[in-house]
Amino acid sequence: MDALKGLDPNDIRRAESVPPFDMNRRPDWQTRYAYYPSIPKPIIGMLNGATAGIRPRPRAVLRLALRRRQHRVHHSVSRAAGLIAEHGISWMLPRIVGHANALDLLMSARRVSSDEALRIGLVNRLYPPEQLREQTYAYARTLADFVSPSAIAVIKRQLYDVPFQTLAEATIDANREMAVALRGSDFREGVASFMEKRPPRFTGGVGCFGFTRPHPAGYGGRCRL
Repeated sequence: MDALKGLDPNDIRRAESVPPFDMNRRPDWQTRYAYYPSIPKPIIGMLNGATAGIRPRPRAVLRLALRRRQHRVHHSVSRAAGLIAEHGISWMLPRIVGHANALDLLMSARRVSSDEALRIGLVNRLYPPEQLREQTYAYARTLADFVSPSAIAVIKRQLYDVPFQTLAEATIDANREMAVALRGSDFREGVASFMEKRPPRFTGGVGCFGFTRPHPAGYGGRCRL
């Protein structure tokens, strides 16, 4: 608690702590602790030990968390500091672990074991401590070597757009992105690598009106037909 005495209560309001606003991205994913979904690359959390306090917040939006066994997660704000569900976690956490589990974790502020975290979907996989680093890097290498970066960017955007869409809107968006992907160099390379029985050499290119270009810094290029 002595460490908390040095914290500036106005820090949460400082403009320099917030990333620059981008009109081409969803505002919901541009806040201080919720910008992870706006990054087109997958973000993998390797959790090698107990986490508590503010640390579970970023993990709640990572959605690719790999954890070592025999460690705990602790949402301690209500019990230890008398605080509330801060930084938008009241919106995100129920979508990950369900409404009842989110209420339980946030109100009780109890410790959660690795096994329970896996069971409720707070983490994706558990590994023994001696395997955690190897398995995490192997998963990241699989994505880097065998999955189209443009496809990953679009899929990630799609999944994080869904809470704001109807089924019809999600389907229309998927049809639009599929038409773009079918004209891209990554689609041709994926088919060629399958037929030639070799690893793919993706470049991240997407088709736009007969041309192929890489995605910009934001999600998927969003070429319009």
